[in-house]
Amino acid sequence: MQDPVSEYGVVILADTPAHERCAQWLSVRFKEANIPSKIITTIGRAGTDWQVFELSPYRRTLKIEADMYFSEPTVVMDWFRMLQDEDIWVCQDVVDYRGNIITDRRFRKHLDVNNLPNVYNAITYFRRCKQANKFFNKLKQVYENWDKLQLREWDQAEPDQDTAYAVTTALLDIKFKPLPIHFCHVKGQLNGCQRNDWTKELVWEWDAGLRINTYQQRYPTHYYVKEFLDYG
Repeated sequence: MQDPVSEYGVVILADTPAHERCAQWLSVRFKEANIPSKIITTIGRAGTDWQVFELSPYRRTLKIEADMYFSEPTVVMDWFRMLQDEDIWVCQDVVDYRGNIITDRRFRKHLDVNNLPNVYNAITYFRRCKQANKFFNKLKQVYENWDKLQLREWDQAEPDQDTAYAVTTALLDIKFKPLPIHFCHVKGQLNGCQRNDWTKELVWEWDAGLRINTYQQRYPTHYYVKEFLDYG
C-alpha cells in the first residue's frame, strides 16, 4: 500500500454502550495490527449513519460494524487494495460459520419483491469524492422520507440500515463490483439454529482465534449477540 497512513483507515460506529464495548474490543485488534481506526460514538443507528462521510478523518474509509471479530485484522489491507478504484462500495454477500455463501432469504424477502440489491452495510467502503457524498446525501433523504416509501413485505415503522442502503443504491442506480469481500453473519437462524442467539445452540471456543462447531473462522465474524464479549 503506497498511501500514507493518514490517508486510509477503519471507522467503527458505536452510539450505544453495548456497541461501544464491541467497538473498543475491535479497535484493539486493529491497533495490534497497526491499522488506523477511529470509533465514532455520536452516530450509528439507522437515521444517523449517513453522517459518517463527513465525520470520517480518512480520505479512504472502511466503515465496519462494531460487533465484528477479525481473526486476521490485516485482511482490511487487502480490501483497501481491491477497492482502490472504487468511489463507494457495499458488501453484497455473507457466509455462514461453515464458510458457505448464505442463500436463505427469510429475512430479506422485502428486498427481493421490491427488486432491491442485496447489500450488507456492515462493510462499507468510500473515498472522499463527489459520488460518495451523493450516496450519503441520498441515504439521508431516504431516512427522512421513509414514511413515504411503499415497500412490499415491509411492516416496520422504522427503517433498518441494510434496507435504507439498498433503497439508496437502487435510486442512484449503482452497480457494485462483485468482489471477494465477505463476512460471516452468525445470526442463528441463518446458521441452522432454532433461535437467533447462536451461542445457546452452537459449540464455540477460542483456539488460535474463534472456532464454531469445529470450523475455524477465517472470515471476519459478525457475532450479532452483543453479550458474546462476556463469554470471551
